Amino acid sequence: MVGHGVQVPKIGRVRLRLSQPVVGTTKSATFTRNACGHWFVTPVAERQAPAVDLSAPGPERTVGLDLGLKDAIACSDGTRVAAPRFYRRGERKLRRSQRVLSRREKGSRNRAKARTNVARVHQRVANQRADFLHKLTTSLIKNHEAVCIEDLSVRGLARTKLAKSVLDASLGTLRWQLAYKGRWYGAHVVVVDRFYPSTQLCHDCGHKNDGLSQADRAWVCPHCRVRHDRDLNAALNIRDEGLRLLAAGHAESRNACGGTVRPPMVARPVEARIPRL
Repeated sequence: MVGHGVQVPKIGRVRLRLSQPVVGTTKSATFTRNACGHWFVTPVAERQAPAVDLSAPGPERTVGLDLGLKDAIACSDGTRVAAPRFYRRGERKLRRSQRVLSRREKGSRNRAKARTNVARVHQRVANQRADFLHKLTTSLIKNHEAVCIEDLSVRGLARTKLAKSVLDASLGTLRWQLAYKGRWYGAHVVVVDRFYPSTQLCHDCGHKNDGLSQADRAWVCPHCRVRHDRDLNAALNIRDEGLRLLAAGHAESRNACGGTVRPPMVARPVEARIPRL
């Protein structure tokens, strides 16, 4: 990196617009070109990561997140962020641009222009989603010492009838950004096991409501008679379970991306028998 440019071998100095200053010593750089014809350079720099405080933070500095499709996140402090649904909002423009592309002759210049227009619509949706997720995750990490989230099987959810909404919400990218930004800013990111019944447990008395269905957005605990909001109750339980894991010394959970969504099977001991001849 040389000022506001980058020195490329056999080409020379190329001007660029920095989205953010490069901190540390630049080791390498990667040049990419998207379908719209825009060039990007990604420098790789070496920097010292901040030390993470090993002491468990208090509940007031810890937030639990319940991820969803209607609300992108429901926080344990009562904050809700609605899902923007950028792809749903851009479907009409995308449908029109793809219709124009299908009517162009293959190999013609007009077809190349129409293909670029389709790529621009997709790129706009991707840029909107990335901007929303970066602002959301940065705010969560900077304002809390610990963030507790649930371990969702995004690949499994993408095979259901809600696949389009699940991929539009980009739940996997949200978790990935929280993980590396937590290392950048020295915050804990705790991932609660996917089989933990955060939605079914009553946050006040701990009673498990096995009869809770997906359509129940609010429910009354049959044991203590307290009315719960489904998402807020789940976020509170995720926060408490995350604090328990931090206190037990399991701050960082294993990355279960692409893992099975079924509970683990326990092998039962079977008496050995001699087969009949």
